[in-house]
Amino acid sequence: LFLGQLPALATLWVTEYWQLFATRTVTGIAIAGATPLLFSMLGDTFGVSARVKVSALISVAIQLGGAGGQFIAGTLGPVYGWRVPFGLVAVPALILNLIAVVCLTEPARGRSEVALKMRFGGEEEEG
Repeated sequence: LFLGQLPALATLWVTEYWQLFATRTVTGIAIAGATPLLFSMLGDTFGVSARVKVSALISVAIQLGGAGGQFIAGTLGPVYGWRVPFGLVAVPALILNLIAVVCLTEPARGRSEVALKMRFGGEEEEG
């Protein structure tokens, strides 16, 4: 996610179209690449019964974040210029990224998969 937020912050200093295109392209690729990783981590962190709820909450949060960014850009952009909303969205996201790096640990792959526990965890399969 740092790869997505740093170019968004760099948009504050863009002076030419190709720079804007490059920063937005890198941001888009990074955010699009982070989404599958996020859902993979959720699958490893939460059990089968909680995954649907957690995935729904994350999906709603992503959409609300997009709507919030548009609201900020639509209200502050005309007053302060089109670059400022990029910085206002990027700075809190970078801070949250730093907090996540410090506080979160990567879950063990397949930790919450019952079938994997049965096959590799020493438990016998039923059936």
